[in-house]
Amino acid sequence: MQLYLRRVVSSVTTRVAELKAFDRVGVAAGEVADFSLEVDVGEELKVFGRNYEWIQETGDIDIFVGDSYEKAYGDEGLQGKVTIVD
Repeated sequence: MQLYLRRVVSSVTTRVAELKAFDRVGVAAGEVADFSLEVDVGEELKVFGRNYEWIQETGDIDIFVGDSYEKAYGDEGLQGKVTIVD
């Protein structure tokens, strides 16, 4: 499984999507499996600011999970949102 994050608004240009976590999960057709992916929020959600320093910005971050980039952003993926506040 792959977990992608996308900043909705940022003070600097960021990638459309960033792969932040992944894990190989073996599941046969028709099976259901539980899995978890961890993201170090304190580090992984920072952006490289205009002053050439890593900064944590407030705002919305879209989350996409799937077994490929295409599926994560398509109808087969799981999608959600988190908001970083001061």
